[in-house]
Amino acid sequence: MTAEDFRREFKVDQQFNVLGLPVLLTKDRDGGSLGWTDGKMLYVSVPAFYEMMAKCNFTKEEMQTLLNAILYHETGHVLLSDFVLWKLFNEVIRADYPEGWSLVRFLANLLEEVRIEFYMGIEYPGLAPAFRKASKLLAQVPAMQGEDTFITALMKVLFLTLRFGLWNGDFETAATECAPEHRHFITEVLDAEGIMILTYAIRGQDSRSAIFGAMLFFEKLLKIAERFYEPSTIQATLKSATPSTTIVIDKQALKELEEKLPPDAFAELMQQLKEIYGDSFGEGGGQDGCGSTGAGMGGLDVVTELEDFVFYQDTRNVYKNEIMRLRKQFERLARIWEEDRRRWGTPIEDELPQAYMWSLTRDIPAPRIFEGYKLHKPPMDIILLIDQSGSMSGAPGILAMRAAVVIAETLAPILGENITLSVYTFGGKIRQVKAPYEAIHQGRYFPKPSGGTSIFKSIESTADLIHAHLNPRAKKLLVVFTDSYNYDNPQGPRVVAMAKTLMAPLLLTAFSTVPEPDKAFTQHMDMYKSLASIEELPEAFSSFLHRLLKNLSRTPTT
Repeated sequence: MTAEDFRREFKVDQQFNVLGLPVLLTKDRDGGSLGWTDGKMLYVSVPAFYEMMAKCNFTKEEMQTLLNAILYHETGHVLLSDFVLWKLFNEVIRADYPEGWSLVRFLANLLEEVRIEFYMGIEYPGLAPAFRKASKLLAQVPAMQGEDTFITALMKVLFLTLRFGLWNGDFETAATECAPEHRHFITEVLDAEGIMILTYAIRGQDSRSAIFGAMLFFEKLLKIAERFYEPSTIQATLKSATPSTTIVIDKQALKELEEKLPPDAFAELMQQLKEIYGDSFGEGGGQDGCGSTGAGMGGLDVVTELEDFVFYQDTRNVYKNEIMRLRKQFERLARIWEEDRRRWGTPIEDELPQAYMWSLTRDIPAPRIFEGYKLHKPPMDIILLIDQSGSMSGAPGILAMRAAVVIAETLAPILGENITLSVYTFGGKIRQVKAPYEAIHQGRYFPKPSGGTSIFKSIESTADLIHAHLNPRAKKLLVVFTDSYNYDNPQGPRVVAMAKTLMAPLLLTAFSTVPEPDKAFTQHMDMYKSLASIEELPEAFSSFLHRLLKNLSRTPTT
């Protein structure tokens, strides 16, 4: 399952959009976690969800519940966790606790998890039920492997009572789930003082309480452990103590899943697991928590693969100056000022300098004398059809997609109800990158070039796919971005006539990456531009589009 398939399969609850941070669906894993965050980006691991599905046989509705809760939870990390403090904590803890440092970190993460869900539930009461439902589901996942040590037994009790909220914090009942030889030790650790330390940690106002609470609790359990276990046992246990939530892919679970999934879906699952574990499916570990990174939720600005997102961000940074310059040009093109005939005002001579400057720029806000003017955005639909056939492999294909990113960023401020941008690629098949009214997903702009250059077939397919979703009153601009060596030129007259009928009023244009045009193709275009040097492609393409929109804005709508 790709990130795009995952996005379609599972809907992210957009009602809780406190931060507007982008959500990134990725094949990466942070210690096996379902989600994590670095405070700027929110990540969800598609492979980790596969594991959960395979082991626990959750329904789609249950998986949706988990996904929403993870997004809420990780948003809590961004809002409530001190990432600077966590980074410092992770750097110094090895020196302070040469034996058992991983246990202290794990304890601190666990307490921070509980703390942020508590405060998120207070700030946003509707989230508390979502956290409770997810906790009950997560309680079904094997949280600890075995009960061989006093550490794993104690951590199991803390998970059951604090993280999963079972038995309403009844530590004694939870201890009965552990091996009998460790129950007395657990009871002493979780006496009045131990519970007070935990309460301080999970009810504190900031991350310091979780960190210091974990350190105090660790010191307490060490002192009590000295009365119950030999020094050699304690030392050996601490050296090997790396408790984590672990999901094991076993043959029986895979066999049951194979019977329930369609063959192609199961084959895709197996491929994902091989990428994670290699051919021998071993054990997957997973610490969910803040740590040095931590996952999240926000507005769906990004739903993509990590590689594509990095490509998008890199392009935006490289062409930052061009994007800002072009934005101003496009914003001015999108403005139509109309005078309210009922208005009246002071004599224009009083405001002549400001009035003159405004008449040249028509920027916002208008001078006081022109407050009676109303701004309207003319309806326009812009469609980019980008060649990603085999001949575009290498620099041309990459620069073509960079140009698409520049255009998307340039037009972003003016897109909305009246002005839309759609992006399609063609080669082996037509691929919708961005639908007309869809938000810009930063990253889904990077398909691998393949297939032949059948431009007119692609124009026909795009027109069929998109025409019903466009504004009938809007002026339409379709730009074909290609190396122009086309295989189906005989189809040109028929396809152009069909497209102009289906998408009227339509300006059909082409932009080529090579100096010598394919005249059998370009003769059917209303406008055509050929590029002398491919290195100037993104900026040249943006400027070309600006000229097209300028011409389009002068063309009366039929």
